[in-house]
Amino acid sequence: MLGILGDDAATQARCRDVFTAARTSPGSADPELVAAATSVVAAIGGEDDYEVMVDGFVNGAAPEGQRRRLYALADFDDPELLIRSCEFAMTDQVKSQNAPVVLRLAIANRHHGRLAWEFVRDHWSDVNERFPSNTIVRLMDGVKLLTEPDVVEDTQAFFAEHPIEQALATMNQVLERQRVNAALRAREAERFSAALT
Repeated sequence: MLGILGDDAATQARCRDVFTAARTSPGSADPELVAAATSVVAAIGGEDDYEVMVDGFVNGAAPEGQRRRLYALADFDDPELLIRSCEFAMTDQVKSQNAPVVLRLAIANRHHGRLAWEFVRDHWSDVNERFPSNTIVRLMDGVKLLTEPDVVEDTQAFFAEHPIEQALATMNQVLERQRVNAALRAREAERFSAALT
């Protein structure tokens, strides 16, 4: 929280140290600390960090570390890198049980979730063909965090026309949560913006 939301330079530097140590000396740091550090490095990172994450996924020795770096690809703040993550999730390099998690996390990206949603929407047939049917509704869980009015309208209309038949009730709950979150944003955004200035 301090490294990402707080944009604290000292915390970010410490996270880079932990992340680097974990890469060069696997097992040298607590896995929970490495997980947090990986998320921070991704959220503040650039293309070089992105390539390190991809390499750690593709060539990593431990499955836990591979998944951690794979899922971190959805945390990058650069819109082009986020789209690359979505595209990467659709390749044969990513297992069909892991790829939906990457896409879900990308949709939940705090800055560019809209782009990931648009990617999934535009590749809807491919997504449904490639991934197990029981993962589709879990993939879409991040939609509840998309609260801009035009995105809410788009997602609500899309799922009215493309219902997830195998999980109608669950998807309806996701869409209801999205409407609740959007209403909260509409009601409170001005007050929170004023408090931050």
